Amino acid sequence: MTNRFHVIPHVHWDREWYFTQNKSTLYLLHDLTEIIETLEKNDQISYYLFDAQTSLIDDYLKYMPQMEDRVRKLISEKRLLTGPWYTQTDQMIIHGESIVRNLIYGIEEAEDYGYCFRVGHAVDCFGQNVRMPQIYEGVGVPYTLFKRGIEFDEIPSTEFLWKDDDGSLVKAYHGIDYLNFRNPSSEKEKNIEKIKKIEEAYAPRSRSGEMLLFNGFDQHPIRKDIVRIVDDLKDEFDIDMMPLEEVLEKSFEVDDLPEYKGELVSGQTSRVHKSIYSSRADLKIANAKAENKLVRIAEPLQAIFYELTGRENREVLKSLWKLMMENAAHDSIGCCNSDEVNRQIAAKFAIVHDTANEYIDLTMRKIANLLKGSVYDVQLYNLLPYERTENIDLSILSPYRQFALKDSKGNVYPVEVRQINDVTKQVKGAAGFVGGANGNYEDIFGEDTVYLAKVNTTVSVSPMGYETFKVVESDEVKKAASLENDDLKISVNDNGSLTVYDKKKDHTYQQVLVFEDGADAGDSYDWSSYPYDEILTSEGSKAYDVVYEANSVSYKVDMDVPADLEERKNRIYSKKLTFRVELSLRENKPEIDVRVKVDNTATDHRVRVLVKTDIPSERSYADTIFGDISRPVYLPKEKVWREEKWDEKPRTIESLMSYTYLKNDDRCVGVVTDSVKEYQIVSEDYDTIAYTLYRSFPYMGRSELPDRPGRASGQVEECYDDNLFKELEFTFALVFPENRDQIVDLASEYTTPLLAYQDGVYSYTGHQFLFCRSIYDGEVEIPENYSAFHIPKGNSKLSIYKLAEHGSDTIIRVFQDKDGSVDVNTDAKLSVCDLREMNDQPYDRNRTYVKNKIITLKKEGKNHE
Repeated sequence: MTNRFHVIPHVHWDREWYFTQNKSTLYLLHDLTEIIETLEKNDQISYYLFDAQTSLIDDYLKYMPQMEDRVRKLISEKRLLTGPWYTQTDQMIIHGESIVRNLIYGIEEAEDYGYCFRVGHAVDCFGQNVRMPQIYEGVGVPYTLFKRGIEFDEIPSTEFLWKDDDGSLVKAYHGIDYLNFRNPSSEKEKNIEKIKKIEEAYAPRSRSGEMLLFNGFDQHPIRKDIVRIVDDLKDEFDIDMMPLEEVLEKSFEVDDLPEYKGELVSGQTSRVHKSIYSSRADLKIANAKAENKLVRIAEPLQAIFYELTGRENREVLKSLWKLMMENAAHDSIGCCNSDEVNRQIAAKFAIVHDTANEYIDLTMRKIANLLKGSVYDVQLYNLLPYERTENIDLSILSPYRQFALKDSKGNVYPVEVRQINDVTKQVKGAAGFVGGANGNYEDIFGEDTVYLAKVNTTVSVSPMGYETFKVVESDEVKKAASLENDDLKISVNDNGSLTVYDKKKDHTYQQVLVFEDGADAGDSYDWSSYPYDEILTSEGSKAYDVVYEANSVSYKVDMDVPADLEERKNRIYSKKLTFRVELSLRENKPEIDVRVKVDNTATDHRVRVLVKTDIPSERSYADTIFGDISRPVYLPKEKVWREEKWDEKPRTIESLMSYTYLKNDDRCVGVVTDSVKEYQIVSEDYDTIAYTLYRSFPYMGRSELPDRPGRASGQVEECYDDNLFKELEFTFALVFPENRDQIVDLASEYTTPLLAYQDGVYSYTGHQFLFCRSIYDGEVEIPENYSAFHIPKGNSKLSIYKLAEHGSDTIIRVFQDKDGSVDVNTDAKLSVCDLREMNDQPYDRNRTYVKNKIITLKKEGKNHE
């Protein structure tokens, strides 16, 4: 086999890292202008790969609009390559819907500029997600080119067919080093030696003999003499600058390529930083909660409101997604950045949270106004596709001291009033203020005595929609909840851990919810062990300030910990961590909701929660971007990684999206979260879930870590903010489902809570932003309850319900939790489309799909003209 070498002129461009996006953009303006001018002057440089992310083109043209025609011409001629990404996103903790939309935006923008580079170019991402073959195929991208994640024993060749559970595949090329020909010499002999060394790395694994020479470097200018360098080498090698898509096409013309199924997260050839999932826990939590707010609340609300009224704010949500995608790049969401960059990332998350919250409130307010009911009416929103009967806490205004809620069908739900105050004076004051501000405003409270009540109730709400509840006077009182329901009975032990009795399984769990503090000798990329470590736990602590309130209990637990690595080495414990724990147990759920607050006072440490399951395991289970994944709890390579010269130690520190669990033939125990997305299975029997709360460390990068020898990742730069010396808050749940199937629904319900809106509460605030209550008069009438569609619990789990990217249709995306059909009940016409919402095919209710298959349905929109 003759080896052929293909020089790839390119740049990898981090929009931010240890430098800010502002600095990056200013250099981008210089470098991309130079690239454009060089390509225009020298057509022998047949193309230049500009890191496959269209956001960089947007950034450039924002400040260089005069260059747009020249940019479009080069992209149309396939000489300046961009797309299919909007930003090169992380794949391990970023939501699947963000990844799909990232590709949709990237492909659409690249095509609009003139041409989309159809390679899943992910050269620097910290691992490749198990679902990517299905996603790439779903958006029409046949190839992927990446660097990180390979283990030679699993994937013996550079070229392979990467498959997903449904049979989808992408042709995957492992680019051993995307910087391997970054600094060619002006001397021919030195370049010959360089290429021979590259050939030695490729040759044992290449099936096709097509070898990539990447001429470029991070944030570096174009090499203008590359044509001369290549020409000088043609008498020594079969070498060219063939377009990369053509190279990949040739690379996969060979027969008998190996196939691989699974995620690519091994650090044998390049670091994947598997514990980066918990770096800067505060920012990881902000990301997770923002994603949930967009995917699970704002998007379905927009779809529902559009179906009711024909009105939408597509561009508002698109702008929020683009901000999220800026933060989703591997370094950005990895949070392995300078303090200044991480502060700018936090500011973007704050914008997303603030704007999304206001969008959600305003949309619910518009619906309430369209209903033209009483100011005391309450709309409850269920944004999952099946009916839910759930116990919730509400703060609502009432003209009665004792009352109930009555739905549009006449069902009455008693409430437990836990706190009530007469707020008539405040209400009248607010009414006077808004009345003076808006002449159209009516005194909506009249002569009522108005109470603000905090209540608990259990209600039923229809699928994917809302129900309107009237506040009605009633003497019936809901029975007070307790720390016991039909599923569980919990008690707080003296040390703050829990004893949990699972009634349906007749099994008692001891020492659940123990805090663990251990050393972290790592940095913003990796947790690292420490040879002088002492693992501390709260098992010897004493719970205090224990307060029981109805279905909840709160308490505090203290732990004395070392201030840093030096104190840990010398067994000095000068700092105190106080964990403030709040627990609640809801009716009808085998779930304990947990809220933990802690003021972090130490550094160089990691804090986790230990959940002992009494289920010795060989595999752990967790959800990934779509569907779930099974992983080994132990990796044999942990014993030989140094001898085999891995770049970093293999680890079973894993990512999740919203849940992880252990199971046996009888029982299942899990953790559900909307916070940090990291877990590990620990203990001698591998029966304990260690869920990471946070890591604290003082440096962006450190060299010669025990678990990651050699150079520092990133910069050896002190980053004070990474110590997390502040109050931190974590929310998660411990679940004890009857079976494994139930955990997916519990996670969906936890991350998609019932929403409540009462127009009286909004008006009572005296909000200055008002609109006429008759804003839609004469246009539309909407019902007191609405359900967009229904999917029974079972095979299919909802990923998102949203307005289509274009047109009046709505999109229902599900993934299969088990083999079976997709049963969507709606009066509207349905079709099946691809992830780009194109290539519609008839919907067949009886068609069977395999587990973990992603299915996108298009629901025909209404004509609102």
